[in-house]
Amino acid sequence: QAGDWREKKVAAFRGHMNRFADEVRKAGLGFGIWMEPERIGPEAPILKERPEWFVPVPPSARVDLEKPAAYAWLRGEIWRLVETYKLAWMKLDFNYECDCDQTGAELSRYSDKWHAMLDDIRKSYPRTFFEGCSSGALRLDLGFLQHVDNHFPSDTVNPVDVLRICQGAFLRLPPGRLSRWAALRSPGPVVPRYTLRTADSPPTILTPTSAGWEPSETVDLDFAMLGAMSGMLGFSGDLAGMPATVRKRIAEHVVFFKRWRRFLAKSVAHLLSPPELMTVRDGWVVFQFQDTASTDSIVFAYRLGLTGQADPAWCLRGLVPGARYRVKHGIDARGKGRIMKGRELMQDGIQAGLPANMGRKFLAAVCVVERM
Repeated sequence: QAGDWREKKVAAFRGHMNRFADEVRKAGLGFGIWMEPERIGPEAPILKERPEWFVPVPPSARVDLEKPAAYAWLRGEIWRLVETYKLAWMKLDFNYECDCDQTGAELSRYSDKWHAMLDDIRKSYPRTFFEGCSSGALRLDLGFLQHVDNHFPSDTVNPVDVLRICQGAFLRLPPGRLSRWAALRSPGPVVPRYTLRTADSPPTILTPTSAGWEPSETVDLDFAMLGAMSGMLGFSGDLAGMPATVRKRIAEHVVFFKRWRRFLAKSVAHLLSPPELMTVRDGWVVFQFQDTASTDSIVFAYRLGLTGQADPAWCLRGLVPGARYRVKHGIDARGKGRIMKGRELMQDGIQAGLPANMGRKFLAAVCVVERM
């Protein structure tokens, strides 16, 4: 019940969620919860006890943060949850449309209070990671990003959907502040690879087609990992149930991400391919993430669909024309790489280096471009 965040004695953990949280921490993980603090459900006890604290937004209500008592109550609820469960992470959701502000302020005073509360809470709990998740009303902008640690852009975790969403988001938002999930499961080698028997084929990897596992679709592991890596990488699904070879490859991607995550966190995004609607599931999506000071870049290239086998050259941006750059392909690139001038990279471009499709719909590659 939104608005009633007291632990139930007759459902879920039956009042013992802290025991579960302790088990999570013993496993070396942080414990977190998902909260929708701004929305109050119609059956929430607090709505009946203090109706004057809330603004009706049928079928729910929102907290009137301009009233000091209501503000203090909501802040206290968030504090209580962080302290009770020793939270390492809290997702702050917002799954309803913004209401019409009867004061004429267009919710500006409300937003100021909400942002001030977030700043107060983050200052009080600097070791807790607060993730924004305003996908219900798509309430996200550069101003809001100043008050949370990152933002989860949409419930869908399908790699193609997320790439299309981020093509739009990167036009106004920094990529390193948007979280991405690699949601993966594997039933083993159940789908034959072209020219191979099923038993000799690589393990099948499944990912959701939207926000849930029904229906799912097969996905290339590198495509799923590189799709989630062009932002703030996270995981869902069943990693422990993956075959050892798959877990090893995932670990290699994680090593690459850890090496570059500080770079990605402060980078700007150049869209080397034009944005498309989410319904377009063929063509190319290519991002160039760049450190504007050094001009170093990481290029993520994604080929969608089965149409066309061409591996075009993508012209980079923002480089120093006369400078020399070392170009390396892949997460496990070895050797010295290829040395190219900035002018050459911007005029002639570089190829992703992806193989022919051979019946595989979605493939991805990464290239690191470092100034010498």
